[in-house]
Amino acid sequence: MDWTVFWVFGSITAIVISVTYVRFRLRMEMLRKGNNGFVGTPSKTGSISLLAGIFTVAVGCASIINSLFHYFGKEFLIIGLYCILCGIALLVYWKLTTEDREQKCRWYEHILSRKNY
Repeated sequence: MDWTVFWVFGSITAIVISVTYVRFRLRMEMLRKGNNGFVGTPSKTGSISLLAGIFTVAVGCASIINSLFHYFGKEFLIIGLYCILCGIALLVYWKLTTEDREQKCRWYEHILSRKNY
């Protein structure tokens, strides 16, 4: 087994899990102090991960088509598959965070409606 694959994907997984855990602990601490963990400026619409996912899938498809029709070999096929898998992961991330983004926007609108500007 090639250990580089393990280290690359293991380190990425460790970073994602640690960031998620730190955000969870921060929200729980805010809730213990009586603050709402979701109040603040809302996150953007999530269009960056959506755009990056669509772009990466398109690059992957172009690379696979290029390797199939122009006989560039296995390298472009593997690069295309990696791009497609990364793009799918970004699209899944965008879909999974939709509810969190919508809840943040609702809380932000609720806070703004209570303030008198």
